[in-house]
Amino acid sequence: MIDSAYAIDAAARGDWIASGLYTTSAGGGVLMAAGSVASSGGWLATWGGPVGAGLVLASAIGLYFYNDAKDKARFEGPSREFLEAAGYRPEIAAVLSDYSNNDGGSAGPALAATASQFGATPEQLMERLNRMDAEKVRDLVDQAHTVDQDDSGRFPLTASNDRNVWAPPGKDPEFGGSYLYDPQDHRFRGEYRAVPGSWHPARIEDPNPRSMTALRDYARVLFGEAILG
Repeated sequence: MIDSAYAIDAAARGDWIASGLYTTSAGGGVLMAAGSVASSGGWLATWGGPVGAGLVLASAIGLYFYNDAKDKARFEGPSREFLEAAGYRPEIAAVLSDYSNNDGGSAGPALAATASQFGATPEQLMERLNRMDAEKVRDLVDQAHTVDQDDSGRFPLTASNDRNVWAPPGKDPEFGGSYLYDPQDHRFRGEYRAVPGSWHPARIEDPNPRSMTALRDYARVLFGEAILG
């Protein structure tokens, strides 16, 4: 079977995680095939197909996330080394070179564009971030990952959800957190949508920064000073 061959190849390369996942997938395929030809009424005939399909699906999902993580990790080392050479503290460079967000991109472009938009030079940005706690910088990086470029490659200055962005540490304003803008107002600012089959509407709100303005102001509240201008 193809998955068995992949398992052997991965083991030969020392990639035991991938080898195990391919082996599981191959085992699931064997169960599915055996179940399809087994005598009716027996366990194998009844459960071989569903159990085998479940193993194949689980291993496929596992392989997707594992290979995705390996692919992203290829960029993190060189990025971290580059940032350290530029003058960033190792802890800060490690956070800034994190590619673990869903699309595999770096938060660097959004941070750099925001700083430039509001008058902070690359040198000022580095000096400011180097003084900060690495975990808070990680929080900022997580938020920067939510600011996406538009079709023309530009980061938006403002966004329609700016008023709905939650302030650090990102807790629901109705349950002890606050909004980034008008923090004294804890009323829900999103919208309600009907849910088929339910009497209770769903609350819909996007609390993440989607613009450079919201990212700048999130950083100001997070660090207690103007980091991004």
